[in-house]
Amino acid sequence: MCQAGAGNQKGNAHLRRLDHHLGRQPPGGVKNLVAAIEVVEPHAAGDGIDRVMAADILDEHQDLAARVCVAGQCAAMHGAGLLVDRFVVAHRLEQAIQGRLRDRRRGGQADVGPCVIQPLLDSMGGAMTAAGVNASQVKVELFATAGMRTMSAFNGGGYSEDQIATFYNAMKTYAQTTKGFVVGEFRTSNGNKEEGVWTWINLNDQYYNAFGGNAAYYSGSPTTVGGSSMQVAFPTTALAVGDSNKVYTVSINGYTYNVFSKTYLGLGGDDARKFMRAYNFNNSTPSATYTGLDCFGSNANSSNTAENSGVALFNAAFFPSATTASGNPTGSLWEPTLSNAGGGTPLVMTSSGFYNLISCSSKFDNVTKNIIELPRNNYGTDSLGSQATYGSLITKVGSSSAPFVGLDGFYYTADSLGLVNGALKATFSASSFATALGATCPDGRPGPDGDNLRAVSVCPNAAYMKNFLWQASGLFTSNSGAIFEGVVPSNLRINGNKTAVLTWSRGYLMQKYAN
Repeated sequence: MCQAGAGNQKGNAHLRRLDHHLGRQPPGGVKNLVAAIEVVEPHAAGDGIDRVMAADILDEHQDLAARVCVAGQCAAMHGAGLLVDRFVVAHRLEQAIQGRLRDRRRGGQADVGPCVIQPLLDSMGGAMTAAGVNASQVKVELFATAGMRTMSAFNGGGYSEDQIATFYNAMKTYAQTTKGFVVGEFRTSNGNKEEGVWTWINLNDQYYNAFGGNAAYYSGSPTTVGGSSMQVAFPTTALAVGDSNKVYTVSINGYTYNVFSKTYLGLGGDDARKFMRAYNFNNSTPSATYTGLDCFGSNANSSNTAENSGVALFNAAFFPSATTASGNPTGSLWEPTLSNAGGGTPLVMTSSGFYNLISCSSKFDNVTKNIIELPRNNYGTDSLGSQATYGSLITKVGSSSAPFVGLDGFYYTADSLGLVNGALKATFSASSFATALGATCPDGRPGPDGDNLRAVSVCPNAAYMKNFLWQASGLFTSNSGAIFEGVVPSNLRINGNKTAVLTWSRGYLMQKYAN
């Protein structure tokens, strides 16, 4: 079918979720590309060693050193990092598909192959031709992220693991039999031991050369905010390695770190905002209980605040319409699923916004802490351990041996507030963030203008970020020793080309080929 359209994205959940993660655009660019591409047969290296994510291929048996330059800052890269950068690569696909997959797609599961997978694979044609390889020499692996995790019955979704596996197998078969590629793993990544760790690996290799011996510049504990989940990852010497602590050993190029990595499903910027918009909404009296107006300025209205998809509600006092089982046990279906179109849904504004930072922050605070405490966000690699809390996270981040930086959603929010000045890392304090927020989103005023949600969602997104990071006795205001330095971009312009520098798919490849 492959037709573009906004429509009601409540149905056709598999296609919607996969498209959401392969082609979703946060403000400013694609969050991540989940199709990790590796070369099966080596090919002689060409020019362009100094380019981050170069489109050539390095003979995998070579052990060469080079310098990788990012916005004028260079660092030595050896072995695994250089090898990964020379694969037929994620960033070229990412650049090519941004225009193709920016719009929403509608269809059923059978349409995912031709509508989503094929454009991804076809986009590699130029890079493959330049590298002198064909499909039979390229191995494709696909890892979905949080949007697909929410489809699992374990996490409140309506699909069994067998059903999800069948769906992935259909995509895998399409890539192999229809397009002729070698195929590897097609599955949902683990947000704890995989997505968060891979993000940390790539950040610290690209920006801090943590695996190249440049320890004097080592820093960087990422807090990433995507559409459906948040990952917090940092190096630590204070926490023991193990499943219960969510601490994993990373060893690359002779450098070893113990990394805490925790995912919080539901704390992604999109889902957190949807939960906030549903706060106190009662579907039996929709017009009287719509309460999302106080997180938007008056320039926000029904025409420019459409969400990309709906959201299923968990059981909470502030969700009176939820019929999900009390306590939200894993394996219980979350109901109802609120639509992002039509009437009778809080995800469609009924009038213009009227921003109030205090009341908006209060909603986000309740939503955030309830989400963290959900059983699906328990500790343990597979979330089967003890209950997580905001307070326990404060304790955990205090054990980080490096300062924190924000990625993805936090970066785009800071940029929208005018806090990103073109530096490789934009640094700012809690007070300067609050000042910028007040100037951009003053209470009761219009706020940012625009014809879509990306433009007018700055105010709720900034309230969420401020409350999560700097609330009273919060993550970075509780004297735990944790430091939030600022934000770094996922994309940079290098030699005039937009390059995806931070993609966890690159971290995956580095870890896989490091040894």
